[in-house]
Amino acid sequence: MIIESIVTGPMQENCFIIADENTRSGFVIDPGWEAKKIKKALDKHGIEDVTILLTHGHFDHISGVSELKELTGAKVYMSPDDDFLLGSVGGSTAMMCGMGNAKRFEVDEEIHEGDTFTAGEITLTAMATPGHTPGGISFYDGKERVFAGDSLFEGSVGRVDFPRSDGKALIKSITEVLYSLPDETIVHCGHGPDTEIGHEKRTNPFTLNPGYLM
Repeated sequence: MIIESIVTGPMQENCFIIADENTRSGFVIDPGWEAKKIKKALDKHGIEDVTILLTHGHFDHISGVSELKELTGAKVYMSPDDDFLLGSVGGSTAMMCGMGNAKRFEVDEEIHEGDTFTAGEITLTAMATPGHTPGGISFYDGKERVFAGDSLFEGSVGRVDFPRSDGKALIKSITEVLYSLPDETIVHCGHGPDTEIGHEKRTNPFTLNPGYLM
């Protein structure tokens, strides 16, 4: 299996490539910015067939989508509950963050709880993890890793001070969905370093004291 993380854009967002070595097919999760940099990594690994999966619709995770679609021909999948955020691409907040010249795009297919995406021997299952955004999705490989977007970080959780964020829903997503995975599961976060489910269960102050976000 091929897996590579690429830090993109001024907000240091983590984009992930996960692909099957035999079929040279795979996924790009959250191409937030710098599409040419992501395409260069795909070419390095010889990945020719790629699908774009989005954990949520904030501009720092999706502003590279349009250009990457043009470069690869990939289809894009996202929860319809985050459609209202698509207009943030190239918007005023993105401009203030130095990401204002991105083109907007349309999602090709919706993601719903339990949907599966397969590339060779890799299967990713969509797990609904709302809270940071209404349509937050995590992708679990069924074995050892989960791509959690901005739901869960090492020692922290996603912000819930945005429009339509929900702290109670986020805590439920983490404690009832993500924390149901094996303790040794690697969590690939939308920003910052990887962590593990067991480590966060034992030490994350926001889930040990959920009143912070309620």
